[in-house]
Amino acid sequence: MTKVLVIDDEKVMAGSIKNLLKNRGYFAECFFNPITALNVLQREHFDIVLTDFKMPNIDGLEMIERIKEIRPEAKIILMTAYSSISNAVEAMKKGADEYISKPFEIEDLEKKLEILGVTQQKKKKFKPNQVNLLGESEAMLKLKAKIKKIAKSDATVLITGESGTGKELVAAQIHNLSSRSEEAFIAINMAAIPLNLIESEFFGYKKGSFTGADKDYKGKFLSSDKGSLFMDEVGEIPLDLQAKLLRVLQESSFHAIGSSETVKINTRFIAATNQNLYELTKKSLFREDLYYRLNIIELNLPPLRERLEDINLLVKHFVLKHGTDNIETPDNFVDLLRAYHWPGNVRELENIIHRCIVMVEGNTLNVHDLPKHISGLTPKQETPLTDISFKQIKEGLSLIDLEKKIILKALEESNGNKTNAAKLLKITRRKLYSRMEKHGINLS
Repeated sequence: MTKVLVIDDEKVMAGSIKNLLKNRGYFAECFFNPITALNVLQREHFDIVLTDFKMPNIDGLEMIERIKEIRPEAKIILMTAYSSISNAVEAMKKGADEYISKPFEIEDLEKKLEILGVTQQKKKKFKPNQVNLLGESEAMLKLKAKIKKIAKSDATVLITGESGTGKELVAAQIHNLSSRSEEAFIAINMAAIPLNLIESEFFGYKKGSFTGADKDYKGKFLSSDKGSLFMDEVGEIPLDLQAKLLRVLQESSFHAIGSSETVKINTRFIAATNQNLYELTKKSLFREDLYYRLNIIELNLPPLRERLEDINLLVKHFVLKHGTDNIETPDNFVDLLRAYHWPGNVRELENIIHRCIVMVEGNTLNVHDLPKHISGLTPKQETPLTDISFKQIKEGLSLIDLEKKIILKALEESNGNKTNAAKLLKITRRKLYSRMEKHGINLS
């Protein structure tokens, strides 16, 4: 998959370009701070760098030189609202490969990419064999292992989990590791599209088929042919459209609006929701047959509060993404983040780190930089599982008795919750049950 890095201090513009590229099947990242973007380029390869001409701290021409020093193999497209022949000539001299004037249509950008020979359809990329997700907790390691297995199949996947857990990122990883990785990954968010436009977004339409249809639009089904279609917030699809979606899933074909021609597609469908679709079927708010068609493989994403050990790694990543590599995050800052329950999950953590970086004075993120609902918390303390002294051990307490006492202490600290007790002991729940049986501890 072709990787594109977008650098523009206009956040709305950068985000829009990123989303348009992702919807055309490219892997796209955007950064608003040019220095941060250069730091990322030191660590990661990108095929294309799309950079603005006018930015704070560094201008477009200097940016081109810096990019070429770091990644001489990358293609550079300079975009600017200040279009002039002299700017274009100077940019080309510094190493830019193409030049585009803002505002522009995505089709104009794709033409530039085609000239450079890196269109998503033409460029053959090295296929990754590792899951590119941050986290080394037990929950994340299990998730990564499941993603690698699921990627080998073409079966429909239903990704479940709370808002902010990274469902689209996981869907993209499934696509990237699959045999379809060189084709388009198309994402569509049901909650973000007006109800009267959802059908035309899916099916596309022919010119003149309704008022405002002044040209053909191929829609998401056809755009994702041979690739993957990710449908986020699938529970928001209206009931009448659910029946049409089910038919496409069953027959792998559809008709564009205003056309009688049957179009066959070969698409892998990945859906996601933060709702309980099974409960919605019981309330007749979601079709039961569509639910079972989507839920061939279910992949549940763990909330951040269940993998707090990943917070330090995530914080470092977001600091690099939104700041610079010289910003420090002391232990008491990270400890306080671990004490919070994170209802908004990883997305909320990223937003808070971004806010801290904007507000910080100096190069160290401190507790007082955090919002009050977090800065007022008390950091979690590591609770000792036993108060046994070396003197007791010397006086005849055996290792078997010591193990039993530690298990009982963990169960006491966890109020009898065996899952939490196993986490305290850093063993699996199955192993905890085995040890409890061994020591005659009541399993109930």
